[in-house]
Amino acid sequence: MVFYQSIIKKTGALIILAVLSGALTAQDTYEDSLNKALASSREPDKSEIIIKLSYHYLKKDPEKARQLAEEARKISQRHEQYLNTSEAYKLLGIGWQNQAAYDSAFSMYEKGLHFAQLAGDHAAEAWMYGYLGYVTEAAEDFIQALAYYRKSLEISLQNNNIEGIANGYNHIGIIYQNIRNYDSSVIYYQKALPLFEKANSDKGKAETYNNMGVVEFYQGDYEAAIKHFLQALEIKQKLGDKRSVGIYLGNIAGIYQMMSNYPKAIEYYNKALKINREMGKVVPSAIMLGNLGNVYQEWGKFDSSLLYFEQALNTYKEAGNQRGTAITTSNMGNVYHALGQFDKAARKHKEAIEVFTEMEDKQELANACNKLSISLADLGSLDEAKLYNTRCIELARELGLNQMLKEAYHHMAELYEKAANYRKANEFYKVHMLLKDSLLNEEKHLQIAELQEKYETAEKDRKIASLNQEKKIQDLRLSKQRNRIWFILISAVSLIFIILLIVYINRLRQKNKQEQLKKQKLETEKKLLLMQMNPHFIFNSLNSVHSFITNNKTQVAKEYLARFSSLMRLILESSRKSMILLEDEIEMLDIYLGLEKARFEDKFDYHIDSAGIKADEVWIPPMLIQPFVENAVKHGISNLTGNRGKIEIRFSYRKDHLLCLIDDNGPGIRTTTDAQKSAHTSMGVKLTNERLNLLASQYGTELIIDITDLGKSGEDKQGTRIEIELPYETD
Repeated sequence: MVFYQSIIKKTGALIILAVLSGALTAQDTYEDSLNKALASSREPDKSEIIIKLSYHYLKKDPEKARQLAEEARKISQRHEQYLNTSEAYKLLGIGWQNQAAYDSAFSMYEKGLHFAQLAGDHAAEAWMYGYLGYVTEAAEDFIQALAYYRKSLEISLQNNNIEGIANGYNHIGIIYQNIRNYDSSVIYYQKALPLFEKANSDKGKAETYNNMGVVEFYQGDYEAAIKHFLQALEIKQKLGDKRSVGIYLGNIAGIYQMMSNYPKAIEYYNKALKINREMGKVVPSAIMLGNLGNVYQEWGKFDSSLLYFEQALNTYKEAGNQRGTAITTSNMGNVYHALGQFDKAARKHKEAIEVFTEMEDKQELANACNKLSISLADLGSLDEAKLYNTRCIELARELGLNQMLKEAYHHMAELYEKAANYRKANEFYKVHMLLKDSLLNEEKHLQIAELQEKYETAEKDRKIASLNQEKKIQDLRLSKQRNRIWFILISAVSLIFIILLIVYINRLRQKNKQEQLKKQKLETEKKLLLMQMNPHFIFNSLNSVHSFITNNKTQVAKEYLARFSSLMRLILESSRKSMILLEDEIEMLDIYLGLEKARFEDKFDYHIDSAGIKADEVWIPPMLIQPFVENAVKHGISNLTGNRGKIEIRFSYRKDHLLCLIDDNGPGIRTTTDAQKSAHTSMGVKLTNERLNLLASQYGTELIIDITDLGKSGEDKQGTRIEIELPYETD
């Protein structure tokens, strides 16, 4: 079974980081001896020999291996040889998995597990759970794979199978590595290493050193990664495993490349290339040649880079490897672009696009379209560049490649800017910014998920450790002689006291963690509510823009749009902040009311008063006031007939809060329809109350919203007054 993980550097360099498990080494004498034994044996004895032959052919002739495994399955089932039947199904599963037919492989492994259980062989049962883990991991169902590996580990622990336990820890570490929980991954690798040493498994030690190097690579600890890769390399050289030696040499070269130590990277890539050529490995040789091309490109030695890419290209063509051919062709396009030879770069990218299109590799096709668009833009072919970049956007949207989509929208904005179409450029730039914000939020959610996963893993490990400790105590008690019973009782009491102390300390830690999580949740909910406010406000503002453009003259519309653009900029800036200056909030309200006044054909006046308050030193939560100002326009001023509307906004201090009064001379709440009241409640009171409740919890105070019908207040006037208490901070 072979697991591969790959990392693509910014220039396209491929580093293969692999965990290998064994396969039988083919020798002609071995094959002859098996065939002779098979010819002279009775049928009940044939299944075991055929299984060995199937393993022998597994790599050099997969179809022959499958036929032999199927023959062994039939014979062993006829004679109720359950363990051999399980082994035959395992071989069939490996054959399907090597063809990436994961569903078929899973079915074979399940049947193999069933016969291992019928045979009552716990070691075989553990192996079959491990193979179920392999195939689900290969299909990237990491959660299910983890469950199978844990089951395999559990059986090995129960039967004290040292090498099985070590393999279980190793594969669980790989799963945590795949889901980027590197701390847990390292814990399991450190558990596996001494067990492989105890079992005298050099192969297991090499794999674990390699896995530790992979994790350290991802964590950016390149020196430690090189150290562990070299340890793995030394073991594989002693074992004479040339295939693994070639892979590990490539790993070490890749680390040096990441460290920009180009001479060392070239040295190790050349060593790996030599090993692969000696073994007659065409595609791995092509990969090393391509990596050398990438190193020279990063080093700025473009002539050497092109020479190695040319060799890699010829080697891929010799092997009939379309993907490698296309990627190398595209990499050559990158070099020509760096040399300023944009016409050659465009030709190479077009050649790569033809191959990716034929292969239906949409992800690489999207990437190649983006590169071609950039080269065409530098050639001045803006229309053609737009066509290929549009194709990149469509593919990236279809595949959910948000990072590529963000970059493609930014490139499209640049293309329209070069064409002096600033309106379209602005549209694409806005979409680019929205995607950028979305990706930042997604990254935060992933960080939270990783923290949660680490916490849950630590809890599971603590429980397992506690259960193992209790089992050891029980075994110790049973093994002691009667004359030492007092010693045992004293030890037990001491141990219970320690356990209670550990439980007490853990409870205190859990309580502190829960408090921290509660605070984090509060802050997150506040931000989510803020995100809900912004789209609502922008939607209503856009309606205003649409209405004005439809009903007014062109010059006035342009001025209106300029003011609206300023408002949009202020909104986008404030939406990323938890607190903004009062003067910025006043500026947004002033622009908004000015826009609405223009839209309603100068139907009302407004005044904003912050006398007595240093608005450039007071910080408040954004977007709490605007929904009520909007309602004052929509449900108050817009319904006036005959009278001129008036909106007054006043800021003052009230105890420890900032008080905002919003008065309008509309018909008031008592004359508002039920539908309008409902809208007012849903858009103003309800959402703002939720935010104020969160803010009140955060600041440890009470904040209120009070809505008054001025017609009922005894004053000789009509309209509505809204009082909002806001938390504030000062510089």
